[in-house]
Amino acid sequence: MNNQQKVILYFVVFSACYSKFGLANSTDFSQLNEMAQEFGEFYDESAVYAELEDRILPYSNYAEVVLNNAHDSEVFINQVSLGSGTNKAKVVQTNVARNKAAITQSGVNNLAVIEQKEGDNNYAEIKQAGNGHNSYISQYGSDNIAYLRQCKGFDCSQTHHASDISIVQKNDDNFALVVDKGNSSYGIQQDGGDSIVIFSNMNRGIYVKQ
Repeated sequence: MNNQQKVILYFVVFSACYSKFGLANSTDFSQLNEMAQEFGEFYDESAVYAELEDRILPYSNYAEVVLNNAHDSEVFINQVSLGSGTNKAKVVQTNVARNKAAITQSGVNNLAVIEQKEGDNNYAEIKQAGNGHNSYISQYGSDNIAYLRQCKGFDCSQTHHASDISIVQKNDDNFALVVDKGNSSYGIQQDGGDSIVIFSNMNRGIYVKQ
């Protein structure tokens, strides 16, 4: 079973478990009123994210892919712009094998970064619709799965409200899925063997540490 198939399976399984049991006891679940001010902590002080965020570009879409000692890896970036502004995306893979990354953005002024380091068989996917979304996924280890949408529905066509979402996965065997309608902010940190599902539509900031 590949990682994308696992996402579908985990989506069903963890949705049922989440609705029945809630979060695990080891989960630190906090609500932050000013998530935008705290978001820097959640993208793990990534120099890659910070540099791309600050870069001013004259293009509608801008993408970078950096591969350092990456073997049998796949990177997919697809961007569409519907107005003035720049979509920015970057994927960095370092000392990895059989990793996948996918970034899809459709509106304008969206920012997405995926970093995968020192591990094998990881999968990360960011899909954004609308305008002004910021997303960051970091995977440091092996067999980690992250997913992220910021959409209402599965066609990513019905949200225009900006969100800040980050998933930082360290060590091995982490699973995270976020489906969001927009106008919310999340920071998720996992340190090994952790699983979480967040749907959304709460219009607030949430920080989860496992």
